[in-house]
Amino acid sequence: MIPRYRKYKKIFDRSFDKTYSNNFLFLNYMKRVYILECENVESRPLFDLHKEMIGLLVEKPKVLVLLWTTNNREKIRKYMKIIDKYFRDLGAKEITFLDENDEDYRRKFRNANILYLPGGSTRIFLEKLRRKRIAEEIKHFRGIIIGNSAGAIVLSKIGYVYRGKEMIEYNGLGILNIKIIVHFKPEDIKILKIEGNVIGIRDDSAVIFIESGK
Repeated sequence: MIPRYRKYKKIFDRSFDKTYSNNFLFLNYMKRVYILECENVESRPLFDLHKEMIGLLVEKPKVLVLLWTTNNREKIRKYMKIIDKYFRDLGAKEITFLDENDEDYRRKFRNANILYLPGGSTRIFLEKLRRKRIAEEIKHFRGIIIGNSAGAIVLSKIGYVYRGKEMIEYNGLGILNIKIIVHFKPEDIKILKIEGNVIGIRDDSAVIFIESGK
């Protein structure tokens, strides 16, 4: 597992470029690329990063979205439109929003090459994912997996987020064996009391993990 990080538009260093130029056929070389991020999808600060990654790795983007981070129907309708337009502007022709009660979810996972786990309520998201027992589908998904805020915590072993001055801890699905803090601020270091290594993801930033091998 190789972590890569860039806050800015140009994310590729020489070793990264060389890896991909020598192994361009994404699904033949890599199982998964994880993009863990904190992005406001309305203002799109990471749009260029996504465009570069998707353009490099996926010939025909097919996106599966799990918009399970709220029970508010109005919010769901709003973000369906925003996320749909986001990925269409990235060149995706097929964008599927998986219904929580869809029994055909396995086929839809297999049909997609980009999986998007959005932000919202981490608690609600984890409850729904565990109730649906969908972790295995995420674990074996081949393609690009984007976890935004709550979605990033879902992918991690343990995730943290500050609510005011209180740090809330979540047990993620453990797809990646890491600890993360979303919406991280440098001043958080002063009050950080977590054992072991932790990855802090600032707003408008992303951490990229590449899982290689057959």
